[in-house]
Amino acid sequence: MASPRTRPSSELDDDTIIDVLLRLPPEEPAHLVRASLVCKQWRRVLSHPDFLRLYARLHRTPPLLGFFTLCSSDSHPGLCFVPIPTTAAGARSPSSSVAAAAGGALAIDHCPWLVLDCLHGRVLPQRRYVADDARAFLVWDPITGDRHELPWLRGGASRAVVIGDQVYLFRLFLGDQILKYDLRRHCLSAIDSPGFYSKDTDVELMTTEDGLLGLAGARRSTLHLWSRTANNAGWEQSRVIDLRTMMISSPAGAGNDDNSSIINGANVIGFAEGVKNAIFVGTNAGTFVIDLKSERARKICDTWIDNPVVPFMTFYSPGMHGT
Repeated sequence: MASPRTRPSSELDDDTIIDVLLRLPPEEPAHLVRASLVCKQWRRVLSHPDFLRLYARLHRTPPLLGFFTLCSSDSHPGLCFVPIPTTAAGARSPSSSVAAAAGGALAIDHCPWLVLDCLHGRVLPQRRYVADDARAFLVWDPITGDRHELPWLRGGASRAVVIGDQVYLFRLFLGDQILKYDLRRHCLSAIDSPGFYSKDTDVELMTTEDGLLGLAGARRSTLHLWSRTANNAGWEQSRVIDLRTMMISSPAGAGNDDNSSIINGANVIGFAEGVKNAIFVGTNAGTFVIDLKSERARKICDTWIDNPVVPFMTFYSPGMHGT
């Protein structure tokens, strides 16, 4: 006599499925895409807004999907998105969705774009070479495609580092000084940058692991890290990292090759706060992202990117895509 047919294992209740899927690593977003293809029930669970809220609350730090930068390609005038590959390949990933949107949705009016900042999965692009009364800015979600136009901002705009109630940014008219604005006291002041800085040195303002203002810059094959003292009395150099030594000690699986240790020039092009405080460095051996906590380097591009980059970090679920 044949044994009774058992119920398929896919008939799990939603709470059990959620408990399993919440444990998928956010730095491998393709896992969520693959999970959504298992069956309609899994797709429905992953597409529900409550799942993304729970996922973000559990993992806290959003994954780094890639970065925006300037490029000179005729097909992507002024703007391109460079996805950071993960070990999970195959299914359509959010990085590929963003890359497609950056080459399509933002190529409107055949006008070059400059990305100023990214926050909470939204991107702030600015049209270049437009009249003062034009709609010059967008608040754009590259995964869903939602975008809202904003008017021109007199005086221009630039990226800033926000630490508590303090906003810090470089301004060209200040030379080697850093502009500081106190949001609580509505007070504007300027502070000197460390002696390391010069007009010929590419530097990046950042937040240190202690929550202080930091600065990163490169000379030849060394990365120099500075931090503001706790009492704001001055600067102190926290670390000097030899990039060639780092490339040799980093794991081979990080994309580094035999030429990665032959570095005779470098520049700091970006900083990703929250993702283990990652620094983006362009070198003659390629472009790397450096984990400052572990001092491990990972090659993300074979070419030397010398334009500033804006990291794109967000949690992703398959239901977010607008198509």
